[in-house]
Amino acid sequence: MKCRDNRFDYWPKCIGCLLVSIIFFVGTVYASDFAARAKAGKQALGSPEGQQYEASWGEVMGTILHTCIPIGSSESANLGRFTFVADVSASGVVSSVEVEPSTAVSRCFAQHFREAHLPRPPMKLKEGELLPIADDIVITP
Repeated sequence: MKCRDNRFDYWPKCIGCLLVSIIFFVGTVYASDFAARAKAGKQALGSPEGQQYEASWGEVMGTILHTCIPIGSSESANLGRFTFVADVSASGVVSSVEVEPSTAVSRCFAQHFREAHLPRPPMKLKEGELLPIADDIVITP
């Protein structure tokens, strides 16, 4: 006896749609999470106390950027803009570093910034609390 009902053709299409939906959802959640972290980090550094704190780790940033970009480089791959987000503990330990967009320079920055130890934040943090930080990095010749 032959089955004339091709219901089995439906499932591969349905599973394909489901996978596309999941990928879209995960990408959207990631993007909004990064945007939320960037907003929180920029707010934290926007106060006078935050600006002073950011200035205190300028040397660390300079060292990392010089590691990732050759001095005097004008190659387009080394130029441009990216945003980083990270968390800093009360003792200055950096964690959860992310960058957008992902380029060779921004990934290099993220790798080295993860290993950095910043000065202690001047803000009072509760035990286990992390200070969100974020900034836009613009690289020009």
